[in-house]
Amino acid sequence: MPLARANSVVTEQKAATFYRGLSTPYNQAGWRKMWLCHGDAGQIIGHIDLRAHSEPTSAKRCLLGMGVQRDLRHIGLGKVLLAHAESWLLKTTSINWIDLQVLSGNLPAIRLYQSSNFVITEEKSDVFQLDGHEFSEINMSKKIR
Repeated sequence: MPLARANSVVTEQKAATFYRGLSTPYNQAGWRKMWLCHGDAGQIIGHIDLRAHSEPTSAKRCLLGMGVQRDLRHIGLGKVLLAHAESWLLKTTSINWIDLQVLSGNLPAIRLYQSSNFVITEEKSDVFQLDGHEFSEINMSKKIR
């Protein structure tokens, strides 16, 4: 969920849900898989995660979340993370689609997803108000098999 910069803290409840998903095997309700990219000093510089949709009837789809350290964007790390996650899906799962949501103001991310063959499936106007700005939510999907 998008948060204002001043409020971008992960609650204990949100963290517990996240970790519970990581310990849930793929193909069980609530599963989540995550990969981290570390810098030279061991710090996390990027991440990507895939997770089950909350609806059991959407088992052939998953949701994607990712982030790259702001000063390390535009060097190809996002593409590498996307390729790695997609490769895992193709080798390990029977999932056919990857879905994601992105804020309308995040044009570099939208361009990255489009260059990786995601297509915009819906735009909901003025869903979020963050730091004095209004943003639409853009839903994107990619068919992987």
